[in-house]
Amino acid sequence: MNRAQPILCPTCKREIEWNEQYPWRPFCSERCKLVDFGAWMSEARAILARHDQALRRMSEFTSEGGGVLRLGVPMELPADLLERTLATFAANGPGTRVMPRHLSTAAQLSALRAGELDLGLANSSVYLDMVGHTVIAWIWLRQAMVAVKKVGKAQDADRDFYQGKLQACAWFFRWELPKTGHWHELLNNLDRTCLEMQDSWF
Repeated sequence: MNRAQPILCPTCKREIEWNEQYPWRPFCSERCKLVDFGAWMSEARAILARHDQALRRMSEFTSEGGGVLRLGVPMELPADLLERTLATFAANGPGTRVMPRHLSTAAQLSALRAGELDLGLANSSVYLDMVGHTVIAWIWLRQAMVAVKKVGKAQDADRDFYQGKLQACAWFFRWELPKTGHWHELLNNLDRTCLEMQDSWF
């Protein structure tokens, strides 16, 4: 029988084999697993603190009435990066209220704190899709704000260029960004569909 391919423990770098002899694999021991989890939780708490700062900063630029723009805020985004963008947006759209959406959930964090790592990370690819779409939405919003300022004074090809930016932004916000709502529900509800799939069912 072929010997299992050796791997390195992510915490202590000790070489182990991927077999039943190491029930905590890819860690060599429960201690190494807990050390890694503790480091992850420390970073998670720091990220949540930055997220709260970002939400407070966004609230400074909201107004009652008018339209509503729902924007997700990645927890990893430093709060000070929002100020200039939101100030510009508030000046260009004084009647629009910004409504932030959380891009991670208390349910996920609770599962991880309870040691349910498989459940807390089961839908991590959905989280990456959601954050990716949200980051692209912010990029399109920034481009659209520039285009709004320039399109009125531009001529011919330049005007078409700025109009194309505005149309592409509208498409992304209407066709792509709404997908993040469904992804957020899957994460918030700790959906187990993928996690509960068994190898023998294939």
